[in-house]
Amino acid sequence: GEHQYGNANLALHLCQAISNGITTSNINANSNSNATPNATFHDIMMLEALSEASWPGRCQTIQQPDTGTTFFLDGAHTVQSLTATLQWFAHATATPTSTNAPTHKQNPNPRVLVFTCGHERNPVELLLLIHHQYNSTLPNKSFSRVSFATADSTRPSPVSMPTLEELLYPKPVRPELLIGTSSDRTWPEMLGSVWNHLTGSHETKTSERVHCNITATQVLRDLKTNSVAEQTQQQPYDVLVTGSLYLVGSFLTALEWSEESHHP
Repeated sequence: GEHQYGNANLALHLCQAISNGITTSNINANSNSNATPNATFHDIMMLEALSEASWPGRCQTIQQPDTGTTFFLDGAHTVQSLTATLQWFAHATATPTSTNAPTHKQNPNPRVLVFTCGHERNPVELLLLIHHQYNSTLPNKSFSRVSFATADSTRPSPVSMPTLEELLYPKPVRPELLIGTSSDRTWPEMLGSVWNHLTGSHETKTSERVHCNITATQVLRDLKTNSVAEQTQQQPYDVLVTGSLYLVGSFLTALEWSEESHHP
């Protein structure tokens, strides 16, 4: 994504500072000095280093050779990072607007969203951002399926799970948009219920489009067997997996990806 240019620039300047002996202990002492940097990074050296850099789970794409389905993986879990992720995904899956866009697809693939986040975060602002972004940047081609998944592992949290009333306040809870039962509603079902309220989904196919309590392995299996109800042709999918690094890690495992077997 475009935001990686800023990340790369920061990384190079940090390396430059370290090579010049700048540390947190002497940065204040040297703040008023006019010392000249004694280390220089050459363009070729920088380009080689950046070309070999790899950051799994951040703007990472993996294509299944047998199905052609492409997974777009990014563990964005804040508004700022998710905004960058959605821009990256929109650009990577966009249809051409002119003949000057040779890398864009002539026939866009069906898009699938797989999402989860920790319950200590505010899922409303994240899901609302996704809903607004894909409607504005991906016109006429919304997600054909939305899955609120469970990661293979999570971290302990001292924060109690909020109620739907707390998440949706001041809007009222609409019973017809709820998923699961109030007595044992899971977090993915909470996310699905929030999504239905934000998108106003109340058509007969809502239950076919919104899936909850699904694992990475199940997503792969379902997509491979063309289980998406709206799918009418044999066509690969573009799958955005985001909201949690734990979820992204689960997909890397399910896709049998490893750093050793995939050189950057």
